[in-house]
Amino acid sequence: MDANRLQMPSELRRLLGDGEWLADTMGCSDSQVFHVGHGYLKIVPRVSLMNLRAEKDRMLWLQGRLPVPEVYYYGVDEQNEYLYMSEIPGVMACDPVFRNDMPELIALLAEALRMMHAVDIAQCPFDQSLSYRLALAYQGVQQGRVAEEAITARYPDLIPATLYEHLTRVRPTEEDLVFTHGDFCLPNILLDRERHRVSGFIDLEYAGMADRYRDFERVCWSLGFNFSREWIPALLKAYGLEEEDQKKMMFYAQLEDLLWASELP
Repeated sequence: MDANRLQMPSELRRLLGDGEWLADTMGCSDSQVFHVGHGYLKIVPRVSLMNLRAEKDRMLWLQGRLPVPEVYYYGVDEQNEYLYMSEIPGVMACDPVFRNDMPELIALLAEALRMMHAVDIAQCPFDQSLSYRLALAYQGVQQGRVAEEAITARYPDLIPATLYEHLTRVRPTEEDLVFTHGDFCLPNILLDRERHRVSGFIDLEYAGMADRYRDFERVCWSLGFNFSREWIPALLKAYGLEEEDQKKMMFYAQLEDLLWASELP
């Protein structure tokens, strides 16, 4: 890491100072994340499919709209892309401490969803609508970037091309557009247990206008992965959804599976 420090842009080195670098291994992306000083530094190779500029742009736009990190620095050099941002206090919604009080977690997750979806999208510049996401999926299939083994492991009778064709046939006819996180998984939601409130949102690279089921699908999957699927009906009811559209939930699960498989290393 000392070599990385020396190679960084001089302005970033100045901002980071001589503070200790603590690696953050949460998550499964190909970024390096470090807690440095009073913030977090992300480093991504320029050849990566990750886009720190997209995350930076969204955090800047969301200032004053949602509790998100403040951008301290963004830059690119010949090797890497860098994003240094403020720290949001709180515990991740996936923290095992919530096993002792799942109703509290469910209430806070529902509040986090409502906060996200209440953002006014009238001037939102970030399109994540179905047409855009399906176009990305098509591009991934056409370019051969989809990890076929990841698709066949989950859908034994399908390959990426046939999964895409299936999605075009069962595409929902209407979209209930709101501002969505895009990766509304529990590690990306920070909570203040003492004040019983949502502290903030992180990892916003894919945020933008989309159907609210995009977030429903991710948070329900993550709730089941980190705790238990038995809490999903309680979460949707706490949000205010009286009846789940299971076809739409399945559609967004399959679409996200196809898109995530196109970004695997």
